[in-house]
Amino acid sequence: MSIRKKARQSISMPEVVLTPLIDVALTLVVILMVVAPVIRSGINLDLPSGKSVEISAQQEIVISINKKGESFLNSYPVAREDLIEEIQKLRGEQTGQPVYIHADKFISYGEIMGLLDDLKVAGIQKIGMSTRAIANAMV
Repeated sequence: MSIRKKARQSISMPEVVLTPLIDVALTLVVILMVVAPVIRSGINLDLPSGKSVEISAQQEIVISINKKGESFLNSYPVAREDLIEEIQKLRGEQTGQPVYIHADKFISYGEIMGLLDDLKVAGIQKIGMSTRAIANAMV
């Protein structure tokens, strides 16, 4: 009696193709890079132009004032009367933290000076005014 061995069947292992996965991942990265700046500045402001650029490594406190005179604190609407109190809550013990003002260029000088005066009276010493960078400015 002879024992026959069964013919071995070749079993093929499925392969994972990574190329489409990498394409999708890189596409998502590009989309996020394009959309991120739009998400950050949700308030429509027309900033005045300037040559200097501000650099900040810490959490920013930003006051924004749009054309209609509405005040925002870090993109959240705040009544003008409550603005100083809310800033002091955000700053806490960090007395040296700067406050930046983003104001539409059509806001009156008097309104901005009133805000600056209120900030100084509240003990805020470091105040920055933001501008839009000029494309062909020589620094």
